[in-house]
Amino acid sequence: MPDKTILSNPAFLKKFNEVLDGLGMTQTLKADPGIIDSSVNFSGTMPKPAVVALLDQTISESEVLSAIDMKKVTSKKGEVRIMDISGPVSEAVGENDGTPVLNRPNTSVKEYSCGKMKAEIDITTEELEAAGEDGIANFQDNLMNDFSTCLGNDLAHIVFRGNKTLSKTSPDRWDRMLRRCDGLSRLCDAGANVIDNDGVGVGLGMFHVFKQSLPTKYAQNIGLYRWLLNSQTMDLWRMIFADKRPTAEGDKRLSGIIPESPAGVNPLTCNTILGDLGVTGTPDTVTDGTTVIKSRCNAILPDADVAAHVGRKVLLTYLPTGQYELCTVYKNGGSQCEITTSTGNLLGQTVVSETAAEYSIKISDETEIYLGPPKSFALVSTTHNWRSHYRFNPSFDRHEFTFYYWLDSLLATPEAWVKVKEMKLQSPPSYTEWSGWAS
Repeated sequence: MPDKTILSNPAFLKKFNEVLDGLGMTQTLKADPGIIDSSVNFSGTMPKPAVVALLDQTISESEVLSAIDMKKVTSKKGEVRIMDISGPVSEAVGENDGTPVLNRPNTSVKEYSCGKMKAEIDITTEELEAAGEDGIANFQDNLMNDFSTCLGNDLAHIVFRGNKTLSKTSPDRWDRMLRRCDGLSRLCDAGANVIDNDGVGVGLGMFHVFKQSLPTKYAQNIGLYRWLLNSQTMDLWRMIFADKRPTAEGDKRLSGIIPESPAGVNPLTCNTILGDLGVTGTPDTVTDGTTVIKSRCNAILPDADVAAHVGRKVLLTYLPTGQYELCTVYKNGGSQCEITTSTGNLLGQTVVSETAAEYSIKISDETEIYLGPPKSFALVSTTHNWRSHYRFNPSFDRHEFTFYYWLDSLLATPEAWVKVKEMKLQSPPSYTEWSGWAS
């Protein structure tokens, strides 16, 4: 048992037991000071009120989760209703002939099947000691605040990046989290209006063009729609808008307010839409440069205008070691797109392999934009069956909390969405280059 005064205090340990009880970690073996015993762990089913409170707090702290439809259900499998905006909900009574064609919002019934997830959070003994000084209620609040923030971030990533095709044997923590259910990107691929932007950068008229891809029957409900995009994309659009300076129109724009609702639709900034969503491929060639690795990457940058790709970002990975470097594209003497690692970085190799198949290259300066009604996307979570587990780990002098929960994702009407992929995040043209603070 750690030599900590607060952890030898029966009154504090009793209160800490009550915290565990509130999280469903009840066990008759608990005794003062038994909870700080590496041989005794406590598990249990979280009470429904505790789960609902945790989910509500998680949703309130995330703009993404607040915007979508978070469904709290009691069963792991079943049906839920999700908003469908394909038609009206009202009609005149007693004046209509024939049988109405039901084509209404909020009547889209979808089957769900929640899969099991695990979340963990650790508390050091020093933090627990501080909690004893500040009061156990403060500790309990901080524990749940920290956990709900972390859980909310995880769920926001799943909203966009979930992918059931990810390997079940991958050691990567992101893959292990994201493989449970499909996110918006994958669900849109199954039926949305997908625009391949083919590496074109942010421009003033782009939002109007993307909006025109929406079928008319959905566009009439545009008030329910949002642009879902990351902050880099929004910042670039603002800067490009402002950089129309050397004209009378540019002066007029700068004297006013830059629109915050592109094409009349409010944006929702979602930084879990990543900025490295370009295509992945195999290098054309790999060359040992003695102290660097050179790689030709026309395979993923096939545009005939090689100069247009100069300055772009490509991730080069040596697959046997897993080591990688983010490289900048340049034009070599033979009019080819090429990248080079920094001096001395051989990606974990002693002798550089020139076998292209042992490497991967990925465009790492592209993102996605979505246009759709967020409430038609649902994350479904049970309020029953959440299990919680506590143990003290003496090897690291920390207290480990594990929560098991259940999750699924649904999209009511994919055809009511527009997805833009391969949007290049380029530096905007600048009227006055910033050169650092004046000395």
